[in-house]
Amino acid sequence: MRNFLIVVLLICSFCVQAFSVNELEQARMEVDFDESLKNTMVRITCQIHLDSDVDRIPLRVVADERIALLNPKALIGGDTFEIDLKQINQRVARGNILGLRLSKSDSLLTLSIHYDLEGLVWNKKSVVTLIPVLFVDWKAEQASVDAFSAHLRLPKQYSLRSIFPAMIWKKKADEDTDVYSFSLQTLPAWISCKIYIGPQPFFSLERLVDLGVILILLALMIIGWKKLKNG
Repeated sequence: MRNFLIVVLLICSFCVQAFSVNELEQARMEVDFDESLKNTMVRITCQIHLDSDVDRIPLRVVADERIALLNPKALIGGDTFEIDLKQINQRVARGNILGLRLSKSDSLLTLSIHYDLEGLVWNKKSVVTLIPVLFVDWKAEQASVDAFSAHLRLPKQYSLRSIFPAMIWKKKADEDTDVYSFSLQTLPAWISCKIYIGPQPFFSLERLVDLGVILILLALMIIGWKKLKNG
């Protein structure tokens, strides 16, 4: 009986800890490329569910030696906070938002993180860049379709040919920019983009994939029709 009570107490303690955690609900990332592609502004807006009072929000970013992350700042409820980032190893930096005093009574907290990037990698006619995602190091309780959304604004004299880890994205034209948008079920550590000077060619990767799918479907229809005809 005593052992049974101990087991019950342990299970209850685990359940209380499991359901009393701070977690990231959603994140939206906006990236603005300037006309020279030398400066990139990044803004990440997060929705955080608070289950306890906090004086620190853990942050994490996967760095790249070619890309410089500059002037990271946090905006909460109209107040601006400094972000302290420290390199843990060659690839990962961790940090905190300084000067926080947040209450769980805030429940769903909106946090906006701003930073600039320098060091895009040129390759003749194209630019290959890694955009590090500075994110809250609290995991979402469960993955959802719109857990992470990204919107990349690019001047019209450039075209974006590929985005990793996104396989599918949408393009929307504004007056001076083209906006490329996609969603993921989890937060990526970074986004890789390949940008070209000039308009996107007609036979882009997206169109070639679509054409391949159409040809495969047509071939299957022809095979099925022949079998029905002969059978």
